[in-house]
Order: sequence, then structure tokens, then C-alpha cells
Amino acid sequence: MAQATDMNSATQMPDRSRFGMQMEGLAIAGLYSLCFSWIHLGSQTEFLSIRVLVAFFAGLILVPIVTGLPLVFVRRALMGVLRSQQNVAAFATFANVALYALQGLLVWVVTREAYHWAMAHLSEL
Repeated sequence: MAQATDMNSATQMPDRSRFGMQMEGLAIAGLYSLCFSWIHLGSQTEFLSIRVLVAFFAGLILVPIVTGLPLVFVRRALMGVLRSQQNVAAFATFANVALYALQGLLVWVVTREAYHWAMAHLSEL
């Protein structure tokens, strides 16, 4: 029974960058879920249907991959450049917050447009 708590040495532990990317994806998926819920509750349509579930789960997979992943790479590259410059390194934290806000705004806009497109084109479900 003592071996049940031992770590498997053959299993690779995620490194810092891989774990960071996983957390970025989880945060974007959570933000997408919040945005989708807010938009759907404000749309005054039926609460739950096949059409809503299809739109939600398709967006839950596509929005973080299509929108979030490229933005994470761009944001990390910009932060690397800003941190390497001595004269603007003090503003790197503020720039990071601003880039997170822009990423959140873009996820909101993409979610809103995808929701309206899906509700218009999935009318036969």
C-alpha cells in the first residue's frame, strides 16, 4: 500500500512553459464560457436546446485554439522584447495587464460574433 503514493519515474512532469500554456488555455476556455453564458442569457432565446449546446461546445474547442493560442504566442514574444529593453522594462507589468485585457476583449468579440452566426445558421437543429 505504501507504493500507491510513489511517483512513477517513467512519467514526464510538465515543464514550466507547457504548464503555463495549459493554464492559458484553461483561462481562455473559462473566459469563453463566461462570455457565452452572458451573451446567451441576454439574447432572450430558449434557455437550453441542441442548437445552444452545439454552438457552446464547438466554440469551447475552437475559440481558445483559433483566438487564444496565437495571441498567447504574440503576447509572450512582446513581453520578452519589452523585458529585454532596459528603458521600458519597468512598464512590462502594465503592458502585460494591457495585453491580457486586449486578449479578453478579443475573446468577447469572437464569442459574440460566433454566437450570432451559429444561432442564425443552426436554425434547422
